[in-house]
Amino acid sequence: MHAGDNNRMQPMNSDNKSNMRKCIVLRRDSIPTEIRNEKNAAIQTRLMAMPQFVIAKSVLLYASYGSEVDTRQLIAHCLSTGITTALPRVSDKDDRLHLYQILSLEDLAPGYKGIPEPYAFPNRELFIEDIDLVIAPGVAFDESCNRLGHGKAFYDKLLSSTKRLKGTVTPGIKPFLAALAYEEQVVPSLYCGPYDIKMDTVITDKRTIYRHGP
Repeated sequence: MHAGDNNRMQPMNSDNKSNMRKCIVLRRDSIPTEIRNEKNAAIQTRLMAMPQFVIAKSVLLYASYGSEVDTRQLIAHCLSTGITTALPRVSDKDDRLHLYQILSLEDLAPGYKGIPEPYAFPNRELFIEDIDLVIAPGVAFDESCNRLGHGKAFYDKLLSSTKRLKGTVTPGIKPFLAALAYEEQVVPSLYCGPYDIKMDTVITDKRTIYRHGP
């Protein structure tokens, strides 16, 4: 499947989320390594130029896995510039994400499904209210900044606890929610249920899509 197939995709409903995930992951996996590297660089440049990134004192990132947009250089950049850098860890106790500050890439080890996660340092746990900028992973996104995750609702549960999502949402309210995606992951429309959390922006190798306008 190619990027041009976006126009033939119909708006999804809750019954075909699984098929959508498989379709988009296959599309993402098929991007050649050289092109993927170019796309990663373009996405990183776009993110780092965003005012919300420039002023952020604390960032929640994720360790990229498989064919996801590569975040290793972003993590290294945040660490080297003194930005408080947190990553999520899936808790065995409550099946939710817990956030821990890392001081180096050596603070990560394979965790849930082999995905790199921070060690559960008791004195480094942070909470979503401590974060200025959330950079969330996802399988697919649409042009209204709806997000399709991997089906466990980890990020929806994490972000639903923030006060900014219980009322009127504006771009300046903390935390700002950003997602990184290859253009191949963007579809015209996604099904959005009552508990699905929208992003404020989706950054691809071709454009920056804002939920609230630029």
